Amino acid sequence: MSFTGKKTDKLYLNYRQALIHACTSSTFSYFLVVTAKDMNTEKSVEVCTRADWLLGALHLEYDLSYDSVSEAKILNIALNNKKRYFQFRNEQAINNLSIYPLNELRNLELKVNFDSLATEIKKHKKYEIRTFFESPNIEFDEEFRMYAHELFNREILTGENDCFGGTLIYIWTGR
Repeated sequence: MSFTGKKTDKLYLNYRQALIHACTSSTFSYFLVVTAKDMNTEKSVEVCTRADWLLGALHLEYDLSYDSVSEAKILNIALNNKKRYFQFRNEQAINNLSIYPLNELRNLELKVNFDSLATEIKKHKKYEIRTFFESPNIEFDEEFRMYAHELFNREILTGENDCFGGTLIYIWTGR
């Protein structure tokens, strides 16, 4: 198996873990990265979103309630999508993903050496950060998701716990 194949498998396993966890926890949410295509504009974007937000977007897109049968159906739709590519027509569903400006992600990439950060995280196995946004063009939670975006793509699963007032990011290198 090629390196690309192994990386894809690891990304899918992290994605899967985030989705399953979203169905069992209310105060801690994992981030995952998906490609979302807006079928109204034909534009696609790779975005980091919380697993519960993706599931909510799918509920909106498929117009399904939150009964146990519908929740199982939505989870299966997400889990069976190993490419992490979704198409949306419903504007509320698209908004539920909370897409941030990609130019800000590129600006952050210029400031932070994510390859080095990922190497350090993998070396130490557990890492916590608090970020404070530096750009007046982005919101606080967007910066968290941009860090999570870059780290997810480097095979590191991140999560957010905001039950104590502030948002704290916990980062794991996987299981």
